[in-house]
Amino acid sequence: MRKNDNGEPAACACPPAGAPGRQPPFRVMIADPDPIMRKALAEIVARTEGFEVTHSLGGVDGVPELYRKDSPDVVFVDLVIPWLSGVDAARGILGADPGAQVYGIFPYDHFDLSEHASGVRLAGHIQKPVSREQVEGILAGHRRARAPKGSLQLSVLSEIVSVRDFGGFYGRSYDIAVSLQEEAGRDSRSVRAKLRDIQSALSGGGPAEPGGPAFSASEPVLLSIDAVVQLCLFNIVNGVFTADSVRFNSLLKNLFRFLDRNVTRRIGLDDLAEKCCISQGHLSRLFRKCFNI
Repeated sequence: MRKNDNGEPAACACPPAGAPGRQPPFRVMIADPDPIMRKALAEIVARTEGFEVTHSLGGVDGVPELYRKDSPDVVFVDLVIPWLSGVDAARGILGADPGAQVYGIFPYDHFDLSEHASGVRLAGHIQKPVSREQVEGILAGHRRARAPKGSLQLSVLSEIVSVRDFGGFYGRSYDIAVSLQEEAGRDSRSVRAKLRDIQSALSGGGPAEPGGPAFSASEPVLLSIDAVVQLCLFNIVNGVFTADSVRFNSLLKNLFRFLDRNVTRRIGLDDLAEKCCISQGHLSRLFRKCFNI
């Protein structure tokens, strides 16, 4: 926890964490007769924040009916199931819901299948053997497309979080803060409401960082100093990155606590590696993975 000049915990002008209405995860349906493919795809989806596999099927019989009943958000369907019934299943889903996000799965040697499926408005394709990067890109695009509308700042921050570009956020945070205030008409209540919406969206409605507030500010300052809003945004985004990193590797929890308590000290990589009881190289790779720095 950061402290003020008197060594006391600092107060925060940021909106409180834990806003109600946590967004449920996006639901994914997989229909593929290959159990290895289903398992690989399910593992990628499960490791992607904000998504879960709710339907994993070894065929396409009844898939359109199941879609109409449960309305999953994303559908992956094998198009090369015998007699091209996968194409028919995709056509059935899109006939019931033209806006459905249906992605076709096909082996690398079946590119000619796209001609048969040309009359079906698929959202896209993935190719066997499945690529983690390709699937994660599809899911990230779906998340961005479904982000709450009306906030350019949230759209930018969602993209930064999805690609783990913490350094990019650090360089752009002031401009984002100025843009947010201008969009809110520099009205105190509007600014605070936008900050609450951003925190709730980025952290899924729950607390982003369990470490507490990061700075002190009063409401009159919030109206006149762009840097204070920048600090609010930094506290929110830093909390989201920190929470995601701890979920990725629990060893980092003590490290972040150590950094917060010793923020004024000159801390070297060897100090952090010793604190986490891991090698410097492994620690550097973790930071590259979690923060892209």
